[in-house]
Amino acid sequence: MFMVGSNPSRKYVDLINRASAKYASWDPAKLIRAGDYGKIDRKTGQFQKEGSIYDTHCPDDVAALAARYPPVTTDAVQEFSVSSLNVKKIKYSAGVQVQALGSAGIAGISFQTAWKFGRDRGAFLVMFNAEMTHVPDEFISPSAQLDFLKGKVLVRAAYHCPAYAMYLSNKESETVQLSLDISGPTPVPGLTTEGNLGMDWHHEGTSGLFQKAIAATASYTPLVSLHMIQKPFGIRRESPNPIGETPTCDLWRDVERPWGELTEDGDSDVEETFSDDSE
Repeated sequence: MFMVGSNPSRKYVDLINRASAKYASWDPAKLIRAGDYGKIDRKTGQFQKEGSIYDTHCPDDVAALAARYPPVTTDAVQEFSVSSLNVKKIKYSAGVQVQALGSAGIAGISFQTAWKFGRDRGAFLVMFNAEMTHVPDEFISPSAQLDFLKGKVLVRAAYHCPAYAMYLSNKESETVQLSLDISGPTPVPGLTTEGNLGMDWHHEGTSGLFQKAIAATASYTPLVSLHMIQKPFGIRRESPNPIGETPTCDLWRDVERPWGELTEDGDSDVEETFSDDSE
């Protein structure tokens, strides 16, 4: 298991980020929305919200631009998963079964996955019916020149879902099996049903830290894409622009992990000091 003083939250975030360039949440019940801005807590790896570009108290130039480009939500994906680079997904299956019950039917939808872990710590995240809400591209380019947003971490995209499962292994060679069973009344022509969907996660073979949750709506935020305004690659902040050339614009880029190499327990290989406003 994790040693005293270890940091499973940051280790989980680090592993998912190295595989996807996105940031996972250790507490998906904490709602994060596209357009939120803030900073990353270097001690835990978690995003800390300070505000939103869609709030009315933003500076006028930010609020005016954001009002023109509200968030956009994509269609839901039944099974969306991310795993660390040292974890192998060895099985996936999905199916639908309908059982007759009087004049209506009961539909059973399920998907099953299996993940193979080695002796290095690994992680996976699985979301059911995941929707991605993102800040439109039309906002991104011009907003990179707004002084208010410089130095802030922006949630470019947020993934919301009604059910998720996440796992951080315990440095054991193991195969973890995971399934989600969903059942509910099937629509029948001329018949209205009011039954609710029933969902349940099942897992086997876990020796590490496993979390799961199910809700009636897409109220969890297990994953976000974080960007920060940066100078273009190869351009130093103090570098002058050649005479006759248009100054190179700042750009939004993926936020790099604000820590160095981590041990298997999520601690830094070098001594760290933190301040209250560390990013």
